[in-house]
Amino acid sequence: MVRTCLLFLLLGALCGALPAAAQPVDADTETVYIPVPQRRIEAEAVIKHEDIIEVAVDGRRLSPTVVRDRRNLVGMAAKKPLEENKVINTYDIAAPLLVKRNELVTMVVKSEVMQLTAQGRALENGAMGDVVRVLNTGSKKTVEGIVTGTGTVELGATFAPTAIPKQAPAGGQP
Repeated sequence: MVRTCLLFLLLGALCGALPAAAQPVDADTETVYIPVPQRRIEAEAVIKHEDIIEVAVDGRRLSPTVVRDRRNLVGMAAKKPLEENKVINTYDIAAPLLVKRNELVTMVVKSEVMQLTAQGRALENGAMGDVVRVLNTGSKKTVEGIVTGTGTVELGATFAPTAIPKQAPAGGQP
């Protein structure tokens, strides 16, 4: 009878029929609920809320690297294919790449009064906030910038020229 009730409670929890506070916890096993894929998620795919379900597991058997909160998954990208109903480790996910190596990107330079854009080719992958190297396709010079969006790299907030003081010649005469 008790096992039947626990089975129905577990099924209800898996189907989302019970609020988190009402989900059963087995005193003998330290049962915890962790997020797992409800279907296979391909490598580089961004994980969505509907891709994840929560399952009951014995918390004492979980590795410290297992992701335990769905909020740490949604919006992240799979580094490798994630299998249905298998635990997800922190090293299996990463921030999604917004700039990919060898793809064309928009380089942006902003100042208080204007914004300039130019085309470049990414020399490395980057997620939001990463510093990446970009080849300016016009000048063929390599620059560094910060990934600020999909296919967008900001090269700097301001590029005001600075005055370089002239040095006196070695003989002391100007």
